[in-house]
Amino acid sequence: MLCLSDWDRFDIHAPLIRVLSFASDEVDHGTLALWQHGSSPANPFPNLLELRLLIPSDSLRAASLTDRFLSSTLETLVFSGAGSDRTLASLSQRRLPRLKHLTLSPGSSDEIRPGTSADFCYMVETYPDLVSLTFSIPFGCNISILRSCAHHVHLRKLKLDWLGLSKRELETFRGFPSLEECTLVGANESIAHFLGCISSPKLRCLTIETFYGNTRSILLQHVGRFADLTYLHVTCHGIRCPWDQLVPMFSCSKIQTLRISGLSTTIPIDNCSMEELAMSLTNLKELDVRLFKQSSQVSLRGLEVFARYCPSLHSLTIPVGTQYEEDIFPMPFQYSSTTLTKLNLERSTIGDDITSIAKAIVNMFPNLREGRSSLYRMEEWREVWEAVRAAQFPEGKLDSEMHFKLDHDQYQYQVFQWGPAH
Repeated sequence: MLCLSDWDRFDIHAPLIRVLSFASDEVDHGTLALWQHGSSPANPFPNLLELRLLIPSDSLRAASLTDRFLSSTLETLVFSGAGSDRTLASLSQRRLPRLKHLTLSPGSSDEIRPGTSADFCYMVETYPDLVSLTFSIPFGCNISILRSCAHHVHLRKLKLDWLGLSKRELETFRGFPSLEECTLVGANESIAHFLGCISSPKLRCLTIETFYGNTRSILLQHVGRFADLTYLHVTCHGIRCPWDQLVPMFSCSKIQTLRISGLSTTIPIDNCSMEELAMSLTNLKELDVRLFKQSSQVSLRGLEVFARYCPSLHSLTIPVGTQYEEDIFPMPFQYSSTTLTKLNLERSTIGDDITSIAKAIVNMFPNLREGRSSLYRMEEWREVWEAVRAAQFPEGKLDSEMHFKLDHDQYQYQVFQWGPAH
């Protein structure tokens, strides 16, 4: 907690501060009174570039305190906490000529005062030069809030939480002409309709987190039209969807990073699924597919397509079943990737032929330096990675570290790393 005695010593350095994170309940009443009633300079931090304010719901002095900290030099402003809605009127009445990055994250919906949505709109309209904007609004991002920033020509980065708009509300909406990065969290159909309203031809990075609904409405109808996407991350939280409904997003051939998590496929993915993906997305550098439940019939042989079609791939996460290999291991592997250094098989099953599994991995990925695997049959997996290491560096050392990852299934895994002997 910052006390009045601390401020007396700290005061002389305040003009040097560029970034400040402030929680009003972490400052004692004496210091708050000093700032609030004018016993300190009009602006204690005249050269501030970034301000982060956490304002609890019982902070009745939120607006006056915020007003004291709003320097004309501010470029980044973050409001969070249940009391942050009380600061909006103060903010909209001040002119911050350099403000480029704005985040608004009030508390739970039952603590938001009436009129907050209108204040959001007025405030955002006041700053047409915003470059990035984040709304995390528990009562939902309504159409008025979207319209308040839809035509900001400098807006490059947008994040919307709790998106729950209907098709009817969005049918005449069009905007965000310069958007390059977009993160959307909310109802599935709302996200789908919103994607159809984005007019920007420059969208490069898209992150979607959806909780219920029909996944195909997002991926099939809209994601595929963003031809310049290089980053796509879709989190589905257990939504069931046939793998073939994901195919339209493969038309985004410039994708370098593809992450799909939480998907529950109605038909298990297999080697043909992987070949279709690899042939379509040849620019991949990172592929991360994490299914909600084990629904994979991909074999180690199925990973060879990434060595063949994705020459820049350096990190691969995919669930495989090494028990499918008995009848095909005698066949030689035709393709190898010298760029892939990380292989994550943490949700994969393991067969009994440890030597053949390790040999297949080394043949396909001769420069591998990191392997991840399940804690189930941990000793067998350790033997696999030890055999891979020994084939590459006979005098090297295998280091391992156990990780406990809290995800949908509270999954646990182990990481193995190796390299030449020092």
